[in-house]
Amino acid sequence: LKKAAVTLLPETRELTEEETTRFDSDLYPYPVTDGPVNIGNPGEFTMLELAKKVIELTGSDSKIIYLPLPSDDPTQRKPVIDLAKKELGWEPTIPLEEGLKKTIDYFKKTLDIE
Repeated sequence: LKKAAVTLLPETRELTEEETTRFDSDLYPYPVTDGPVNIGNPGEFTMLELAKKVIELTGSDSKIIYLPLPSDDPTQRKPVIDLAKKELGWEPTIPLEEGLKKTIDYFKKTLDIE
């Protein structure tokens, strides 16, 4: 929204165990399973596709800056949300583009950007 360059690594980092525990306990105060519950979106798209879509939807002329992939980073991720469906009855219901539009509208209002 502020038309800054977009630095693009192939994927974002994983949450630490401490962050996951804090996140889980804040949203769901009692344990469901012995391990983490993935609440990602199993729809597959690349970070490049996502960056281009955000630039398109915001009308930005931001450039994409490519950085090398860290050697230990997986080249493809697809969250498995079976546990979230089973234990929480949760699965994503909003398509990517619709969610991006809602997020962009929120930040336009919050940052008072036209």
